[in-house]
Amino acid sequence: MKIETENMKEQVATEELVRELVRDDARRGEYMIMMDDADEERFVQIACDYEDVGGKSDGCFDLEYQEGTGGRLFHCKRRVSADEVESVFLDELAGRIEWRGDFDWETECGGGSVPSITGVPSFVKVLFYVVAAIAISIFAVVLSMLIFEAVKDALQPEEKWDKWVTVAFWVAATYAFVVEPVILFVKRLKSRDV
Repeated sequence: MKIETENMKEQVATEELVRELVRDDARRGEYMIMMDDADEERFVQIACDYEDVGGKSDGCFDLEYQEGTGGRLFHCKRRVSADEVESVFLDELAGRIEWRGDFDWETECGGGSVPSITGVPSFVKVLFYVVAAIAISIFAVVLSMLIFEAVKDALQPEEKWDKWVTVAFWVAATYAFVVEPVILFVKRLKSRDV
């Protein structure tokens, strides 16, 4: 990633440089843009039009990003604080794009504002993932039940199946198809990969 400001030529983006530029109005100037090395049309940028806020910095910025060549330009519906800008730029530098879900976005498309999937609040995304995980788990348990019954009938068609074997199977299937995926999902949430 590389970074450029109104008062600084393009440089390699580092955490230290991002932190410094966000806080130093004189060094940064009215805009700062961080671009992908491979695709300069994939970027995140801020602007502070001092004339719009009384001629001096109010500590807040206009935030925009573009997903890459041919991608739409998304504009945050509100001005963001320096702390939020720092967090956004550091996340983007680290390759994390989850920050996009923390803001409401608009983009011009054919003369009107259209909603962005990245503007969906994080809790809605988590709810979707939980519902999807439950649906997949139910499907997996039903499928395993059908397979189990077919195997049971094929192996011992005339003998009574031991109830403890059935209980053991269901405990293993529940752990494999329900408990373990939930544990992995919670770990992903904690690491903010969702």
